[in-house]
Amino acid sequence: MIELAPAGDGLFKQGFAGDTFNTAAYLTRQFAPEIEVSYITGLGVDPMSEGIRKALEAESILTDSVTVVDDKNPGLYMIENDDTGERFFTYWRNDAAAKKMFAGWSVDKIAALLEQFDVIYFSGITLAILDEAQRAALFDAISKVKDKVKVGFDPNYRPKLWPDSAVCCAAFERAASVSDFALVTADDHVALWGEADGLDIAKQWKGYGAGEVVVKEGASSCLLFTGEEVKNVPPAAKLKPKDTTGAGDSFAAGYLGQRALGGSQEEAAKTAHGVAGQVIMHPGAIIDKSVWTRVK
Repeated sequence: MIELAPAGDGLFKQGFAGDTFNTAAYLTRQFAPEIEVSYITGLGVDPMSEGIRKALEAESILTDSVTVVDDKNPGLYMIENDDTGERFFTYWRNDAAAKKMFAGWSVDKIAALLEQFDVIYFSGITLAILDEAQRAALFDAISKVKDKVKVGFDPNYRPKLWPDSAVCCAAFERAASVSDFALVTADDHVALWGEADGLDIAKQWKGYGAGEVVVKEGASSCLLFTGEEVKNVPPAAKLKPKDTTGAGDSFAAGYLGQRALGGSQEEAAKTAHGVAGQVIMHPGAIIDKSVWTRVK
């Protein structure tokens, strides 16, 4: 999507971002060349779509899996922050090209694309922007390749994108059933299912079929759960964020990348905290490369 981030004095800086795009960018920054990243989405043929393609390529993200949707343009969102760095979004994406990324595709065609990869990652926003036919085809395709690839899912709940919470809950439960890694933000879970502590949230997602559950509990800690043991991994330092945009997305990059390379859950969580901790100290979802440092 096109991003408008605060630049001071009532001005906004244009960039390109979006939850899975953010994760892809931080995967390459943190793990390339050990990990090669491709991005699946829909883009138009307009100048802004070309700008997004160039932004992907500038982050060393492969774009050969991008679907061209001739009559659509990218979505747009604007960020505003309060005094704590917490972000608030306004979106314009009802007619975005990404919503048509699998339009008219068969389950077999989607599966043939997905089985090329070692790990696939999608989010609650991915599911929310697809119509019912595309969403069902994507789930069936993931189920078809499940024995060949690892699957990561981050719910990333955005209420305005769903017709009602029941439809969203059903989609998230299906997503959990095909996921090896479920990266759940506690606040998102509570918004959908009601109050629960971290362990209860983890058990609920494990009950839906997720292989490994990570519950992100804000700046304090994350809980790791496989069904056999529970571990809490706090960040190395307590930070005062400037902008929390992209925090969960960058955490996902650190966690999934480390796990893909054979790191333990604890190693993955520590890397994830390090990546996210760096991101929240700068404005925008994808921070400038001049202030990025690979986490040791």
